[in-house]
Amino acid sequence: EGYSSIMIVGEAGIGKTTLKDRFLEEIDQNDTFILETSCYQAEEEFPLRPWAGILTKEASILEEEKIKIPHLWSEIIQAFFPSLVLNTLKSESSINIEGNSLKLKLLEETIISLFREISKIKKTIIIFDDIQWMDNLSITLLAGMMLHLDKKILFVTTCRNGYSQRVENFIVDMSRHGRIKKVELDRFTKQEVIEFAKKALPHHSFRDDMYEKIYQETEGNTFFI
Repeated sequence: EGYSSIMIVGEAGIGKTTLKDRFLEEIDQNDTFILETSCYQAEEEFPLRPWAGILTKEASILEEEKIKIPHLWSEIIQAFFPSLVLNTLKSESSINIEGNSLKLKLLEETIISLFREISKIKKTIIIFDDIQWMDNLSITLLAGMMLHLDKKILFVTTCRNGYSQRVENFIVDMSRHGRIKKVELDRFTKQEVIEFAKKALPHHSFRDDMYEKIYQETEGNTFFI
């Protein structure tokens, strides 16, 4: 539909990961680079931690595809991610990353350039699970990439309900620019629970009070059904 990002939103256990995995099953992985990572509550205060996982996978692609990148790009990436090696070249970066927001912009532009390089070879999908735990810098970087990368790169994110103001601001901003499609997963209604139970157990016939009990105990959450 012209979006560069899909965000799947819903409570824990509602089926966000299942929907995301079902989508990936339809993708020809011989024709697509898929880079996936998760955000964790315990790492919420660690700046750029989710991006370390994505860039580690990207470094592997650069090596496998024998893509050579400018030495300056390697220096910039290693300034923010010291343990990350690009093009099998590890060096002590002379770039000071303390403080300045312009330095984050430099990182953003470098990562955008890296992804443009690999997207010349294959379509690329970048996946972040549970971005309600994503730190501020990572969200800022994600927003910048969504705005400036073309449609050959698709971002897929999952997020629980009750997310923070920073995630709300991100959604509003990306929606205003037409960059994000928000897919909300709701609990099943009572009728949907009954239909689900009938399809899941086609050889069983339950009384109405049993269907009522299933609905009351699961409250329509697919994980408990």
